[in-house]
Amino acid sequence: MTDRLVLRRPRLDDATYVFQHWANDPDVATYMSWPRHESMATTEQVVDAWVEEWKGVSGGAFLITDRATGSVIGSTGFDLINPKLATTGYVLTKNEWGKGYATESLKAIVSLAHDLGVQRLFAYCHYEHEHSARVMEKCDFEFEGRLKNYMEFPNLSPGEVTDVLLYAWTPAAT
Repeated sequence: MTDRLVLRRPRLDDATYVFQHWANDPDVATYMSWPRHESMATTEQVVDAWVEEWKGVSGGAFLITDRATGSVIGSTGFDLINPKLATTGYVLTKNEWGKGYATESLKAIVSLAHDLGVQRLFAYCHYEHEHSARVMEKCDFEFEGRLKNYMEFPNLSPGEVTDVLLYAWTPAAT
């Protein structure tokens, strides 16, 4: 889908890699809205759910792969809430941070949204996650506000509901 990346649907046999390279990594999971996976069984359930998502019509998870090597380097998603509204997110293995892959994969999701006629694609991040906010800004997402006491980040502050930054892309923004 891009010069360096291919976004593909997950397969059940991806679970081991997902577990070993980001779902169980405390550094990667820090700012995620899901709890770090402490067992392979949890990751298998998640990957199975990703596979099942694609049986519907609302989109789902993509694995981000390096076009040159075929290596899986992270995941992203595209979930249609309705034909004009979608949400997304992204996570990369720690070894791939700082190489522009998050920006490149998000631009691919924006292109997909545009091609499908989506009028609003939104994402959010923890209010202190500056790198994620910057990725969205590079992809023409506009900052819409800070949502107070919006969600828990279980790997950062278990049991505490905290603020998020809301960003959205619209065709008019590009």
